[in-house]
Amino acid sequence: SYHKVTFNGDGTIYQSGIYDSLIFSPGHTYIIENNRTQTINNKFKADGTCSQPIQIHSNSTGIKTTLSQGSGTVTVSYVQMQDIEATGGAAFIANVTSDLGNNSGWTFTSTVTDLYWIGGSGNWNDGNHWSATSGGASACLIPSPSINVHFDANSFVSNGQTVTFNVYAYCKSM
Repeated sequence: SYHKVTFNGDGTIYQSGIYDSLIFSPGHTYIIENNRTQTINNKFKADGTCSQPIQIHSNSTGIKTTLSQGSGTVTVSYVQMQDIEATGGAAFIANVTSDLGNNSGWTFTSTVTDLYWIGGSGNWNDGNHWSATSGGASACLIPSPSINVHFDANSFVSNGQTVTFNVYAYCKSM
């Protein structure tokens, strides 16, 4: 059992734990060993930003890990999430969050079905380069397996610009 655990950098959790508070910091990656349960009694906080999203996933793609809170509402924002099961009775809300697959128990609030590349060269996982409309403002999301991606006349500002696949890239269609 732990009172308050705050990660100020990247982190890996190898065992199940009970926390009064568990806090993840913007711009970092958190890996939780699969088939483990992190029980939070009071507060789970994972609030990234558009330019510094938080990545949360299990250590084995396709095998879930569990976050559990008994009551209340758990809200995360600007997260890129995969293989995370939410249980325990609380409502789990994911705002401006990329559902990269195999998540359960979460309510993802984004209704985006199409994303358009904007702003010239950049990394695939940079939410600033994806818009819900051609040439529009940043949506602060990255494509997931249920989102169509588009590259059009508004995607690049000059010849020779590129998109770098610096992570596993997901999309429904391109």
